[in-house]
Amino acid sequence: MRLLLTTLAVLAVLTTAGCTDDSNGDTLPTAEDTHPLPTVASPGARLCDFVDRDSVRSVLGTDDFSGDGSVDKDSAGTVSGAQCLVTVAGQDSSALAVRLVYNMGYARKDFDASLKDDTKHQLPADQGLGYSWTEGDAGHTWIGHGNYLLQVDVTGAAKGRDPEQDAVALGQQVLTTLQLPSDWTLRGTPSPSR
Repeated sequence: MRLLLTTLAVLAVLTTAGCTDDSNGDTLPTAEDTHPLPTVASPGARLCDFVDRDSVRSVLGTDDFSGDGSVDKDSAGTVSGAQCLVTVAGQDSSALAVRLVYNMGYARKDFDASLKDDTKHQLPADQGLGYSWTEGDAGHTWIGHGNYLLQVDVTGAAKGRDPEQDAVALGQQVLTTLQLPSDWTLRGTPSPSR
């Protein structure tokens, strides 16, 4: 009987080692790789046709996830939007979300106002016009690029990762992967420059 209890105790420790809970109560793994993500995507597989799978694996600390979304194009073949929601197996909410929309309407108004917000971290000029911030355990970035506004939310980063830094790097990767034009062609004025 003592052997059985010892075995059960060891199994309980092994199944919970290396995990932590996020604010939603979901169990998050401990990051195996805590190095900053590259700002250029690897040549490997993509989630939703535009998000680097290897980078998502590093951010989430697991390979047990799936992406749901796509890149939308108009009749001329120009990107008109994109979305990718990444969910870890066994969790109800997305652990990572990437959205690309036209930089107009309420999104544009919020973006322009936050460019002047001292609580947001303005991106260096070489990373584009935008900002990032941390909210609890989640990291976010919004980047204006040509006609587009890119929004990245990392809400399920593995313990030991910097979700804000990961959101910024993923944003840079998406901009290069989608090869978006940097010219403003929509009606109205472009977002303010630095």
